[in-house]
Amino acid sequence: MRLFCPLHVIIPSASENSFRGGPSMQAGTAILHKISQNRLFLRIFLYFLCILIPAIILAGSYYFHILQTLRDDFSEKTEINLRNSTNAVGFYLATVQKTSVNFFTDESIRRLLLPADQLTDDQRAELAAIPRVLSSSTLNLDHYASQVFVISDLSRVFTRNGAERFSFFFNNTYPYERYPQQFWQNKLDNAKPFEILPPSKLQSTDRIVIPFVAKSVIKGNPAIIVFNISEDSIRNTLESSALFASTRFIVLDHNGEVILNTFGESANILLDSISVPAKSANHSSVASYNNQSYLINSTTLDPFDWTFYAITPNKEF
Repeated sequence: MRLFCPLHVIIPSASENSFRGGPSMQAGTAILHKISQNRLFLRIFLYFLCILIPAIILAGSYYFHILQTLRDDFSEKTEINLRNSTNAVGFYLATVQKTSVNFFTDESIRRLLLPADQLTDDQRAELAAIPRVLSSSTLNLDHYASQVFVISDLSRVFTRNGAERFSFFFNNTYPYERYPQQFWQNKLDNAKPFEILPPSKLQSTDRIVIPFVAKSVIKGNPAIIVFNISEDSIRNTLESSALFASTRFIVLDHNGEVILNTFGESANILLDSISVPAKSANHSSVASYNNQSYLINSTTLDPFDWTFYAITPNKEF
């Protein structure tokens, strides 16, 4: 039985080349004669190639399959880690929201947190209870919302340490780069029940904070409590669960305002190159920028409607 091989060739025998020509032809005939003496070797060699080439193809296919499987696995783990860290941030925000509700429902706060001109002498004597309640209510928020203050009129601001004049607090003690004194004067009247403002640098410390504002109405008078969530706490929460140190993060609010950006100034260019809607939850995509390819995982945080992006260079995979 003869084996078939796509590389099988028929090598002519010496008897098939009896034609006699010039010196060149005679040299060629001599070579063919030598080759014919090694036909068994050539045949074995060709059959060996028939086995080797498919083996190389199969090995290559298996290698690329394993490589793609590893990439998919890393992508899935990155997505899971992003979702877990996003949920942790969501827990922080939900805790802040719950703390604001508990603060405004406290009996002492409902009785004392009024405009100065509406307080009785007895109530004025008890105003020290407001910082105490504020301090005890927010004690568990220290590692991500260390600065909290309360406004009930335009004369003063309550903090955990006491009370300060309204203008002095926003111009000297706690001046926001983005939110001047006039902003907070207006915010007392037009604040929503709950809202998260875009980040602002604090001029006194250069720290970046994200103000979480909650409003209540006490005896017909508006009052707001403001939690300043540290941008660093959100960054640390995301980076601590990242698989790769090179992974960068972008967080956008419901208006597309940047809450956090560790990628750099070119973040918008990178996000614009994604071919899927910006708010696709639990989605993976690939984008390129500056001759570099990135894997981008995204997820959304309900009910705050923030979108989180984890951006990892493809070279890591």
